[in-house]
Amino acid sequence: MIGDREYISQETCLDILKQSKSKRCKEIVNKLDENDDKTNRINLELKYKLSDNHKLELEKEIRIEELEKDIKMKELELEIEQEKTKQMSIQSKKITKGSGYK
Repeated sequence: MIGDREYISQETCLDILKQSKSKRCKEIVNKLDENDDKTNRINLELKYKLSDNHKLELEKEIRIEELEKDIKMKELELEIEQEKTKQMSIQSKKITKGSGYK
């Protein structure tokens, strides 16, 4: 009771809604159940994101990305070296043709 008004508890209210045969009451109960499901899902996601498993998963993803970047850099360096070697070979051939040696 608050002031001169008497209130029922949330649990009692929910029980009354569940027992009602009214379509609107059933819609309200269904909506409450959906909200509970969403809240539970959100809580589970939050617990997972705060867990060590999630942190390890993120660290793993970051490490994989770093390794992929390293591989791409090595591939580019290899391409550059191959192009340099190719250019040196072309220059060498030009020099030997120009000097009359074969």
